[in-house]
Amino acid sequence: AVYSHVMSNGNSSKTGKNRIAANTIPDRILAAARDLFSAKGFQQTTIRDIAQKAHVNGAAINYYFRSKDRLYEEIFLQEYGRMALPLEKKVSSVQNQEDWENALRKWLDCVLELFLFDTPERNIFRCFVTSPGSIPAASCEHIYGQVVSPMLKTFRTLLRMAVPDADSDTFQAIFLTVLGQST
Repeated sequence: AVYSHVMSNGNSSKTGKNRIAANTIPDRILAAARDLFSAKGFQQTTIRDIAQKAHVNGAAINYYFRSKDRLYEEIFLQEYGRMALPLEKKVSSVQNQEDWENALRKWLDCVLELFLFDTPERNIFRCFVTSPGSIPAASCEHIYGQVVSPMLKTFRTLLRMAVPDADSDTFQAIFLTVLGQST
């Protein structure tokens, strides 16, 4: 990420539209862009909109993030980090049947929560993923590599633990069937 500043949980704001009481210029830009991207989508949000909401000059956005696409990627990866990275850690620590069941439940809960629950955190991620034109074309490959591929790999690992003796064709059929039913 261009700007790899991770906002602390202690900076949450219970009032106002921004979830984050942003103190630094990059934090203010991230908070404003997060709100605008989730409300208007990527295509409809301009650098000028973000600058105005963050109370910064548009040049500051380019200075810290290089482009609107990179700013979007940074927010997307932060949201993914909050949500999905703990799943990857949980899967890598599976030692027995109970751990496996807990990891699988956690993975499925995470995926289902994305689309079923209306919380601010899930809503932002859902808007970023499902809105038409929400992902800038230039970012698709990067986001796939950083987000989608690791999530699928985590699920594939969990599923392989359930059917360790399946040949590759059978496993692929099971993987696609279960994945299709869980999403």
